[in-house]
Amino acid sequence: LDRCPAKVVQPEVRDRLLGAALKALLRKEDEVASTALRFAANLTAMGEQLGEEGEDLVGSMCHRLFRLMKEQPNLLARRGELIVRKICDGLVHQGVDVQRFFATAAKAINQ
Repeated sequence: LDRCPAKVVQPEVRDRLLGAALKALLRKEDEVASTALRFAANLTAMGEQLGEEGEDLVGSMCHRLFRLMKEQPNLLARRGELIVRKICDGLVHQGVDVQRFFATAAKAINQ
Protein backbone atom coordinates (compact mmCIF):
# COMPACT_ATOMS: atom_id res chain seq x y z
CA LEU A 1 0.00 0.00 0.00
CA ASP A 2 2.75 2.43 0.91
CA ARG A 3 4.90 1.85 -2.17
CA CYS A 4 2.39 2.63 -4.90
CA PRO A 5 -0.80 4.07 -3.39
CA ALA A 6 -2.01 5.69 -6.62
CA LYS A 7 -2.05 2.32 -8.38
CA VAL A 8 -3.58 0.45 -5.44
CA VAL A 9 -6.58 2.78 -5.21
CA GLN A 10 -7.55 2.28 -8.84
CA PRO A 11 -10.98 0.61 -8.67
CA GLU A 12 -10.07 -2.63 -10.45
CA VAL A 13 -6.93 -3.17 -8.35
CA ARG A 14 -8.59 -2.06 -5.11
CA ASP A 15 -11.60 -4.31 -5.64
CA ARG A 16 -9.42 -7.37 -6.35
CA LEU A 17 -7.29 -6.72 -3.28
CA LEU A 18 -10.31 -6.17 -1.08
CA GLY A 19 -11.90 -9.38 -2.36
CA ALA A 20 -8.74 -11.32 -1.54
CA ALA A 21 -8.58 -9.78 1.95
CA LEU A 22 -12.20 -10.67 2.68
CA LYS A 23 -11.69 -14.20 1.37
CA ALA A 24 -8.79 -14.57 3.83
CA LEU A 25 -11.33 -14.25 6.66
CA LEU A 26 -12.46 -17.77 5.84
CA ARG A 27 -9.06 -19.19 6.77
CA LYS A 28 -8.74 -20.87 10.16
CA GLU A 29 -5.78 -18.85 11.43
CA ASP A 30 -6.72 -15.80 13.51
CA GLU A 31 -3.52 -13.97 12.60
CA VAL A 32 -4.34 -14.29 8.89
CA ALA A 33 -7.81 -12.87 9.54
CA SER A 34 -6.42 -10.02 11.67
CA THR A 35 -3.90 -9.07 9.00
CA ALA A 36 -6.53 -9.26 6.27
CA LEU A 37 -8.88 -7.01 8.26
CA ARG A 38 -6.16 -4.44 8.93
CA PHE A 39 -5.28 -4.48 5.24
CA ALA A 40 -8.94 -4.09 4.20
CA ALA A 41 -9.40 -1.12 6.55
CA ASN A 42 -6.17 0.54 5.39
CA LEU A 43 -7.00 -0.05 1.73
CA THR A 44 -10.48 1.41 2.20
CA ALA A 45 -9.20 4.45 4.07
CA MET A 46 -6.45 5.08 1.52
CA GLY A 47 -8.95 4.73 -1.30
CA GLU A 48 -11.16 7.33 0.33
CA GLN A 49 -8.24 9.74 0.71
CA LEU A 50 -6.78 9.27 -2.76
CA GLY A 51 -9.69 7.97 -4.82
CA GLU A 52 -12.54 9.68 -6.57
CA GLU A 53 -14.49 12.19 -4.53
CA GLY A 54 -17.93 11.09 -3.40
CA GLU A 55 -17.14 7.39 -3.51
CA ASP A 56 -18.31 5.61 -0.33
CA LEU A 57 -15.62 2.98 0.03
CA VAL A 58 -16.37 2.36 3.70
CA GLY A 59 -19.96 1.54 2.77
CA SER A 60 -18.85 -0.61 -0.15
CA MET A 61 -16.37 -2.55 1.99
CA CYS A 62 -19.00 -3.05 4.69
CA HIS A 63 -21.58 -4.34 2.24
CA ARG A 64 -19.09 -6.82 0.81
CA LEU A 65 -18.18 -7.93 4.32
CA PHE A 66 -21.83 -8.30 5.34
CA ARG A 67 -22.60 -10.27 2.17
CA LEU A 68 -19.75 -12.65 3.02
CA MET A 69 -21.14 -13.06 6.54
CA LYS A 70 -24.56 -13.83 5.11
CA GLU A 71 -23.08 -16.44 2.78
CA GLN A 72 -20.90 -17.87 5.58
CA PRO A 73 -23.06 -17.67 8.75
CA ASN A 74 -20.41 -19.26 10.96
CA LEU A 75 -18.04 -16.38 10.12
CA LEU A 76 -20.08 -13.94 12.21
CA ALA A 77 -20.28 -16.32 15.15
CA ARG A 78 -16.59 -17.21 14.95
CA ARG A 79 -15.04 -13.85 14.14
CA GLY A 80 -17.67 -11.14 14.55
CA GLU A 81 -15.96 -9.36 17.44
CA LEU A 82 -12.53 -9.59 15.78
CA ILE A 83 -13.95 -8.19 12.54
CA VAL A 84 -15.55 -5.17 14.19
CA ARG A 85 -12.50 -4.46 16.35
CA LYS A 86 -9.92 -4.70 13.56
CA ILE A 87 -11.95 -2.81 10.96
CA CYS A 88 -12.68 0.01 13.41
CA ASP A 89 -9.07 0.14 14.65
CA GLY A 90 -7.81 0.29 11.08
CA LEU A 91 -10.25 3.01 10.05
CA VAL A 92 -9.53 5.15 13.13
CA HIS A 93 -5.78 4.74 12.60
CA GLN A 94 -6.23 6.11 9.08
CA GLY A 95 -8.42 9.02 10.21
CA VAL A 96 -11.80 7.69 9.02
CA ASP A 97 -14.87 8.20 11.24
CA VAL A 98 -15.93 4.75 12.47
CA GLN A 99 -19.50 5.98 12.89
CA ARG A 100 -19.80 5.33 9.17
CA PHE A 101 -19.10 1.64 9.78
CA PHE A 102 -21.77 1.42 12.47
CA ALA A 103 -24.28 3.45 10.43
CA THR A 104 -23.77 1.13 7.46
CA ALA A 105 -24.14 -1.91 9.73
CA ALA A 106 -27.38 -0.52 11.17
CA LYS A 107 -28.80 0.08 7.69
CA ALA A 108 -27.82 -3.41 6.56
CA ILE A 109 -29.52 -4.99 9.57
CA ASN A 110 -32.73 -3.04 8.92
CA GLN A 111 -32.94 -4.17 5.30
